[in-house]
Amino acid sequence: MGVHLIFLFLFQSGLAFAFSFFIARIMLGGNKGEARESLKRGIRKIQWIVGGVALVLTPAIFFAYLESLPEGQPVSMAVWPAVWILMILAAIVLALGLAVLKKPTDA
Repeated sequence: MGVHLIFLFLFQSGLAFAFSFFIARIMLGGNKGEARESLKRGIRKIQWIVGGVALVLTPAIFFAYLESLPEGQPVSMAVWPAVWILMILAAIVLALGLAVLKKPTDA
C-alpha cells in the first residue's frame, strides 16, 4: 500500500504545483511595471504564509492522527496524512517561488 500512497501523493503534489505555477504566471503576465512588482511581493507573501502553514499543520495533523489511533496500530498510520499535506503544501511553495523568478523575456 505504501507505493500506491506515494504515487498518489506525487500526483496530487504535481497537480498542486501545476495549478499554482500556471495561475501565478498568468496573473504576472497580465501586469507590467509597478503593478507586476506589487503582485510579485504579494505572491512571495503568500508563499511564506503557505510555508508557515505547512510547518504548523504537518505536526498538528501527525499528532491528531496519532492520538486517534486505536490500540496496537503502527505510528506510520499517523505519518502518512502528515506527509501528504506536507508534500502538497511544499509543492505550492515551490511553484510560487518559481513563478516569480524573472525569465529572460520578462520586461
